[in-house]
This record gives sequence, structure tokens and C-alpha cells, in this order.
Amino acid sequence: MRSAEAAKNTTEMIEDSVRNANSGVKINEDVAAALNHIVDRIGKAGSLIEEIAAASNEQALGIEQLNTAAAQMNQVTQQNAANSRD
Repeated sequence: MRSAEAAKNTTEMIEDSVRNANSGVKINEDVAAALNHIVDRIGKAGSLIEEIAAASNEQALGIEQLNTAAAQMNQVTQQNAANSRD
């Protein structure tokens, strides 16, 4: 009788261990999926940052061109003013 009870207890312990292992596998899979999602989002964020940097460079070039044009207009205006005095 004692060995039947011990066998039953052992069986229950093995079944509990299998359930715990399966639960651990499921948790592991969930964590892996979450990490993959995070990696995907980081990649998308990196792409957006690259786009923002490119747009910023384009804006800087545009501003530089505007400054050059403004300087040229100022020079022409001053030349016109000097010519009108003569």
C-alpha cells in the first residue's frame, strides 16, 4: 500500500513538473515574441530618425540657399542705391 501511494505521489510530481515545464515554454515563447516586436519597432524608429536627419539636411541646404539669395538681393539693392545717387 505504501509503494502504491509513493508511486501515485511520484506520478503527481512528474505531472506537475511537466505542467510547469510547459508553462515555462509558453512564457519563453511569449517573451521571444515580445522581444521580436521590440526589435521591429526599434528598426522602424531608426528608419524614421534617418528620414528626419535627411529632411534636416535638406532644410539646412534650403536655408543656406535663401541666405545666399538674400545676400545677393542686398548687394543688388545697395548697388542700385549707389547708382541712383550718382
